[in-house]
Amino acid sequence: MAMLAHRLATLGKRVLLLDFDLESPGLSGLLLPPERVAGYGLVDWFVEDAVGDSDSIIDDIVADSPLAEHTPGQIRVVAAMGQGETAYLSKLARVYADIPSAQGGAEQFAHRMARIVEKLETREKPDVVLIDSRAGLHDLAAISIAGLSTVALLFATDTAQNWQGYQQLFGHWQRRPQVLRQVRQRLALVQALFPETEQAARAERFLQNAYDLFANNLYDRIEPGQETPIDAFTFSTDDEDAPHFPWQVRWSARLQEFNPLLPVERGGVGDADIQAAFGPFFDGVIAMALEE
Repeated sequence: MAMLAHRLATLGKRVLLLDFDLESPGLSGLLLPPERVAGYGLVDWFVEDAVGDSDSIIDDIVADSPLAEHTPGQIRVVAAMGQGETAYLSKLARVYADIPSAQGGAEQFAHRMARIVEKLETREKPDVVLIDSRAGLHDLAAISIAGLSTVALLFATDTAQNWQGYQQLFGHWQRRPQVLRQVRQRLALVQALFPETEQAARAERFLQNAYDLFANNLYDRIEPGQETPIDAFTFSTDDEDAPHFPWQVRWSARLQEFNPLLPVERGGVGDADIQAAFGPFFDGVIAMALEE
């Protein structure tokens, strides 16, 4: 996510990055030195919003990342926690509770999450919003994909645990056709940590596992001998425009202990290393976003 933000900034884009991985926040550590973190984070906004006082901190919730300082664009970061946070867990325990709605009844967390995103978009006027969501089967992931995203990136490695987890998520959508039709066209699969050895065999195995997952759960079923409708959502295994066809992020030893804020002259990673690892991923995301 940090590298995608940087690539977009090099293209002159104003990027707003939101760390909604509230249980495991880490985005600010990659993109902001400690002294550049804003005074408040997203958990503070939710806590204050519950008592009707969120506007009091909205001016101190966004920070500039130095990662974009030498680009024509800008990276603005909304971290999960603010600078010098000492009571994060106690705040987090109160974040997901429904609150009284101004229209009566209760306002659920999903609506509150959409409201803060809309508020920040209005204030920041970004060209692109990137949301780092909680991985796995979690309300935050469901809200991010079904309610907020234009492009939803699904990261996976070729392990049984990954495929089983996505099978559970896709199976959940399959039982809810209205949600399924809403989300399936915005999905994009990313093969993370693509290995340096046996690449052809591993790429073929990953592609087949990905196709089986999507075909069995998300694609329209066309019976043998039946004519395929023009609007059918179905693809062949090797269709590079299909959501199951993965964009690759290549494993790189140079990126194992990588600090994006460390300059090249002090041992940091250069543009060539980043392009070698992330190039196909960048190209896929940017092309899909432009279509939208």
